[in-house]
Amino acid sequence: GCGAAFGAKQGRGSSLTFGKKMSRFQIASSPKKAGIFIDGERFGRGYATDFIELARSGVSDGDYFLLTCGCGESGCAGLTEPIEVRSDEEKVYWHVIQPAPERWFTFTKSDYRKELKRMVTSVFELSKRSASHIGYYGFDRERLREFADSL
Repeated sequence: GCGAAFGAKQGRGSSLTFGKKMSRFQIASSPKKAGIFIDGERFGRGYATDFIELARSGVSDGDYFLLTCGCGESGCAGLTEPIEVRSDEEKVYWHVIQPAPERWFTFTKSDYRKELKRMVTSVFELSKRSASHIGYYGFDRERLREFADSL
C-alpha cells in the first residue's frame, strides 16, 4: 500500500552501453494527458510521472524515479529501481530496468532540455489558471521552480 519504503540500488556503475538510435523525447503536461512520450509512445503507461524528478534529470546525472505511484511513492507502485540518467555534451542516456523490459534510450541533449523547459513553462501557466498541481498526485510548484533556472 501507499507509504511502502523504496530506495535506489547502491553502487551502480556509470559505464553503460547505449544503442546508436536516437529517440524522440516529449512531455505532455496537461491534466488529462500528463506523462513522458518516447518516439510517440507513452512511457510508463499506468504510472504517474514525477515532474520534479524529471526536471532534476535535466540538471544533473543521477538515478531518478521518473515514474511513481499516484500517491507519489514509487515503491507503492512496485518500482524499486530508479532510471539511470547520464549525459555528455550532446546526448542524454536513460537505462531503464523498471518497468520491464530493461532498455536503453538515447536523446539529443538540446531537445531533452528544450522539452523540459517547455514542460516547466506549461505547468506554471496551467497552475495560474487552475489548481497548483498536475498529474495524479501533484507536485510542489516552488520545488519545480528550483530547477527551472538551471535547465
